[in-house]
Amino acid sequence: MSDILVLVLRWLRSPLITLISVYAISIFGPVLMPGTDPSGQPLRLSVFDAFYVMTCTATTIGFGEVSYQRFERSVARMTDRFYVVCGYGQSGRRLVAALDRIGSGTVS
Repeated sequence: MSDILVLVLRWLRSPLITLISVYAISIFGPVLMPGTDPSGQPLRLSVFDAFYVMTCTATTIGFGEVSYQRFERSVARMTDRFYVVCGYGQSGRRLVAALDRIGSGTVS
């Protein structure tokens, strides 16, 4: 079994090195880039913060387009008036419940 693992890792050596290199560059870019906080003070991201941001970005980009297009098509087919509710916390839930009680369509 270890021979197979060695062969697979040898075959994936170049793609893994490329992936790690690109990821490292994308992490150290925001670390080196200066920014400002809301009060105007200079701010730099820590390596951990940059790693977190890049990981979230890398794992979520591109996955929402298909479902978003499906959502757009379903909204375009609606003929009745409706309200789009952005945010479905406590207030959003109450708003949707109230709109449902009066017979208005909602999309949340």
